[in-house]
Amino acid sequence: MENRSKATVKQFVLNEYCKGYTELKDNCRNYSIIARTPDVDVFTNEYYAGYIQGILQGEDAIKAARNNTWNNTWLCDTSEPDKKFPENFDPSEEELETAGKRLGSNYRYLLNWIKENEGDEVALHIKRLVARMHGIYEGATAKSDIPQDICPDVLNFDCKKFTLAYGDAPLTFGDIYFINAQSDLFDALASSSKEACRGLHKSDHCSAFVKRTADGDIYWTHNTWAGFLCQSHTISYAIGDEFVTQNSYCPGQFGSNMDFGFNGHGICFNETTHRYSHTEVKEGIWICWRAAAAEMFAEDIDDFYRHLTIDNTGTYQNGYMLIDVNTNETALIEMSYRRFVLFRSDGKELKVKDSILGEDTDGKSYDQHLITPDYILGVNYPISKHVAYDLESTDNRPMRRIQFFNQIDGVNDMETAKDLITYVDNDNPLSIYGRWDLGRGITEYPKTIPDGARKSLFCKRSEGIIGGS
Repeated sequence: MENRSKATVKQFVLNEYCKGYTELKDNCRNYSIIARTPDVDVFTNEYYAGYIQGILQGEDAIKAARNNTWNNTWLCDTSEPDKKFPENFDPSEEELETAGKRLGSNYRYLLNWIKENEGDEVALHIKRLVARMHGIYEGATAKSDIPQDICPDVLNFDCKKFTLAYGDAPLTFGDIYFINAQSDLFDALASSSKEACRGLHKSDHCSAFVKRTADGDIYWTHNTWAGFLCQSHTISYAIGDEFVTQNSYCPGQFGSNMDFGFNGHGICFNETTHRYSHTEVKEGIWICWRAAAAEMFAEDIDDFYRHLTIDNTGTYQNGYMLIDVNTNETALIEMSYRRFVLFRSDGKELKVKDSILGEDTDGKSYDQHLITPDYILGVNYPISKHVAYDLESTDNRPMRRIQFFNQIDGVNDMETAKDLITYVDNDNPLSIYGRWDLGRGITEYPKTIPDGARKSLFCKRSEGIIGGS
C-alpha cells in the first residue's frame, strides 16, 4: 500500500527494558510505551511507563490539553450563562480553586480506599494507574531524562498541594488528575452546585456498534463525538505482563476516556455515554479509574464487570460493549446511579442480569431494536429500560437508531463496518457520523456547538485488525 504521508517518529529510551515511541502519520499521533524492567516491582514499571509518556507527549501538549479541556467544557455547555461552569471561556481563579478542592477531596478518598483494600486485586490495579499518573506528571515536567530510581510512595501524596492552573502557568499534578477525571468532575460539580442537571446541557458523545456476522466473526466500531479542541490519539502500553491499545481523548491521560481498544487478555471494548436528566452523585471511586483498570486488566467479561462495579458514584455513566475473543461472547454493561445491567450473548441466546435483585430481565426490560444476540447499537440512550428510567434519559438524536437498525444487517466485512460507522445523512447532520455546529438536524434539544464526530475506529475480532478514518 502506498504511504499517503510522511511519518515522523520520535523515541525515548530509559533503559533496555523501558522505552517509548511516537509517530505522526496522516495527521494522527500514535504512541507505544514499553516498561518491563525485570528487577523492579510492577508499580515502578507503571511509574516508568508514565514517565516515558510524559517525556514523549511533553509539557506543552499536556498544558494545551488542560486548557482545551476547560475551553471545550464552556464551548459545549448550552446551560444558561449563570449556570455554566466555568462561566466564561477562561476559568477564573475561584473556579480553579473550586474544581481543585473537589478533585483533591476525591483523590484523598481514592488513596484511603486503596490503603484500606490493599489485598484486593482491583485496588492494586488502580494503584498501578495512580503510579502511572505520577510518572506522567514527573516526565512532563522533568528537567532530566532520568527519573527517580524507584517509584515514589504514591499513596502518601500531600493532597493539600492539589492545585489547578491555566493558560501559560506551569503544569501541576492536579492538572493531570483534572485531565483524566474531567467527565466525572464536571458531573459531580454540576450535581452539587446547580438545580439544572448538566446531562441535558453537555454534548452527547459517540456512536458505536458490535456486530456478529454469519460466519461467526465479530466487528466492533466506535466514532468519537467531541469538542473540536479535543486532541485524540492512539496509545499502546506494554507494562509488566499486561498490554492494552486504546484511543485516548488527549495527552496526559492514563486511560482512554474515549474507550475503544483491546487488551492482552483478549477483551475488546468500546463505550457510549448515557444521556441523562437525573442522577444522584456520591463520593467514591470515579469511573475514570474503574474503566481504565477494567480495560487494561480484565481477563474476561465477568472480570470487566467486577472492575466497573466496585463502586457507583453517579458520574460519567456509560454503556460498555465487550467482546471476549476466547469465548466468542459479546456483552454490554450499562449503569445508572442505582444499578448495573449486564447483557451477554453467545450468538444464540441473550441473557440479562440486573444488579438489583428481583428486577425484570425479560424482553420487556430492554430495547429490542438496540440489542439482539447478534448485535449491539450505541446511540447514547440506555438499552435497559430500567437504566433509562433511572436517568430520565431522552433520545436526543433519534435518526441514529433508525440508520443503524436499517443498515446493521449489511455489515459483513471491514469495509461495510466502516461504511456504517461513518454514515452521514447530508440532510440531517445529527446522524451516525455527524456534527452539532451546523445548528440543524432532527433533535428535541437544539444546540449549535463546536462538537461532532472526530474519528471513527473499526476492528475485526478474528484478525485484530484496526482501521480508522
